[in-house]
Order: sequence, then structure tokens, then C-alpha cells
Amino acid sequence: MWKKWKYTALTFLVYILTFILWYRHPHHLSVLYIGLISLTIVSLFIYFSINEKYFINKTDRNCHIIVALDLFLETFSYEIRSILEYFDLIDKNRTHLLHKNFNFLICVIELGSIIILFRFIEFRKLSKKVK
Repeated sequence: MWKKWKYTALTFLVYILTFILWYRHPHHLSVLYIGLISLTIVSLFIYFSINEKYFINKTDRNCHIIVALDLFLETFSYEIRSILEYFDLIDKNRTHLLHKNFNFLICVIELGSIIILFRFIEFRKLSKKVK
């Protein structure tokens, strides 16, 4: 069982820990470093999982890549927002800082649900083909 789910479980563990660390250390450089480290780890998971033929199909692989893409976008959206605020291109009083609340859990639950349900359905299809 672990063999079928190890990279998915590890990816989401890194994903959740990243957001928790961002919440605890909201300084923009901390967010950048934590994000880049997490993105590197998740990218290595994807690389190893492709080499081990872990993914069921291209859709499964692409769903995992979306998690890495989300980490990338979240990391740099914070930086872009900070730059825009620094140059007064957006109103600081009307915007909230990213990663200062636990709304990220909604994103984690959504992406996790999609990938887990997809993998369960695909494993079930594969087991029916074998019988």
C-alpha cells in the first residue's frame, strides 16, 4: 500500500508544512526561501516518481505537477505583492498579507481530494481489469 501512495503522501506533507511554516514565518524572505526549498523537494519527488513509474497515467502525473505549480505561484505571488506594495502600486490598507491565516487548508483539501479520489478510482479500475 505504501508503495502506491508514498509520493502522494510525501508531497502533501511538504505542501501542508510549507503553508504552516509560511504562517509562522511571514517575512517575505522566509516565504521565498521556504517556498523554494519546498518546491525543490516536491520537484525531486516528481522526478523520482516518474523514474519509478509511480504515476498511474498522465492525468495522475499532471495532478501532482499542479501541486508543485501551486507552490511556485504561492511563493512568488507573495513577492510580487510585496514589490507592488513597496512601490505603492496597490493600497496597503485595502490588501491583506498572504499566508497570514489558515485559508490555505481549503486549497490543500481541494487538491488532496482531487488527487486521492482520482487515484482510488484508477486503482479500482486497474484491479477490475486484472480480475
